[in-house]
Amino acid sequence: MSTITRINRSIAQGGLVLLLLAALLGAAVISPTQARPADKTYIVDTLTDGHDSHLADGICHNGADGCSLRAAIEEAFTTYGSTSINFDPSLSGKTLRFKLGPINWAASNTLLDGETNKIHLSGEDLSPGESLLNI
Repeated sequence: MSTITRINRSIAQGGLVLLLLAALLGAAVISPTQARPADKTYIVDTLTDGHDSHLADGICHNGADGCSLRAAIEEAFTTYGSTSINFDPSLSGKTLRFKLGPINWAASNTLLDGETNKIHLSGEDLSPGESLLNI
């Protein structure tokens, strides 16, 4: 048996061992193009800039007219697991202004999707030199 044949068999057996180990451990095989769904999704449905009215209750609401981007990010910070923040289609093409100053982005494992509905973020109400998000 040639050296190349032995190496190929060794690699094939190693791959089989890893596949069997994954099956025994109950691991799921997910292709790189499949995304794991978020554990929690917040839908921003207002352009009003307001804080979440009841932080850490799992409900995004600014206490006035719906789920603001600021409230969604604040709730995401208190949410265990992955979080997705999307925008309601009724806001498509509209501009969100940060009237209350920059948003502190303390959330980890959070996806913010403003691309799907073409949301525009404006810092025109911020002081010179301020960023939209403090990370």
